[in-house]
Amino acid sequence: MGVLLSAGLAFIMPGETLTQVGGDSDGMIDHTFIPPHFYYTRQLSDHRWFGVGLLTLFGLGTDFPPDWYGKYNSYYANIQSPSLNPNLAWKVNDRLSLSMGVEVLWFECGARRRVPPSQQVPMGIDFRLLSDDVGYGWNVGLHFKLDEATRIGLHYRSQFNLTISGTAGFQGSRDAWGDLTLRRDVHVLYKPAGDPQV
Repeated sequence: MGVLLSAGLAFIMPGETLTQVGGDSDGMIDHTFIPPHFYYTRQLSDHRWFGVGLLTLFGLGTDFPPDWYGKYNSYYANIQSPSLNPNLAWKVNDRLSLSMGVEVLWFECGARRRVPPSQQVPMGIDFRLLSDDVGYGWNVGLHFKLDEATRIGLHYRSQFNLTISGTAGFQGSRDAWGDLTLRRDVHVLYKPAGDPQV
């Protein structure tokens, strides 16, 4: 009965420079996003396995100087969404294997923009949003061996339906909320005869 551990980090360093028509250019503030991932699997019997993954499926951010020319639309945005995904797998026979799991996801988003000055709003005031929610999903998988050299795999993950809530506003925060749906695609793997081992 074997145990397998896998862990790693991804380094994402986005960069962007935007130029106003006939005007100045502004670049993003440099940031390095380091989403981690961790997987653990254990064989329970000759036909059953347990596994759990800790990963991030959605997320990234942008950060411009607060005085850039697009400041009244947005100068900062950030999304984080770590999730925990335990699974069970069952080897039905020498050709067919099935898996199923549940997933718990914590989602947080934040955004900031400058508010145009007016008689009621002094210059330099931010409108800020910070909200989060916990969502639940599920996933199923299938692996079928047509012959010794040809295999087909299917994997489906459900969508997350979230009602994010938090604070938004300026000159004192107010309660805010909104509905959000996160979707993922169906994954299909087909390995025909003669292809390298995958």
